[in-house]
Amino acid sequence: MLKVQDIMTANPLTLTFGHTLKNAHDLTHAKGIRYLPIMENDELVGIVTHREMIASIIRIMQEHGADKLVEQEMKTPIMSLAVTDFKRVYLDQSLKEISCFFIEHKYGCLPVMDANEKLVGILTSSDFVKLSIKLLEISDS
Repeated sequence: MLKVQDIMTANPLTLTFGHTLKNAHDLTHAKGIRYLPIMENDELVGIVTHREMIASIIRIMQEHGADKLVEQEMKTPIMSLAVTDFKRVYLDQSLKEISCFFIEHKYGCLPVMDANEKLVGILTSSDFVKLSIKLLEISDS
């Protein structure tokens, strides 16, 4: 039986409580990622999504204009757009169980925790797509 740990993205890039929208924007752009866990004192306190970043950037541009974007991004605390109420999954949970949850609730990502409640990975919809590709390749051979 496949488990979360079999397909998750281990050791995800993170930001801390004190970072800004600009930090998140730069990191997601440079690394091609869509989700950033936010940590404070080794504890997961939020997740910033690409969707929330885009919405914030559009709002800033509408309110302040494109020429003030960088300045306003640097003033926007990352926690002002972080999702703070989210489900956690665990390394040994069944992928079948979690995939049903993803579909039912339309989640794009879930943080993966170890038995000590420490962040060890992130499970994204892309991880499920990669698994699907592997399974299709196996069935084709």
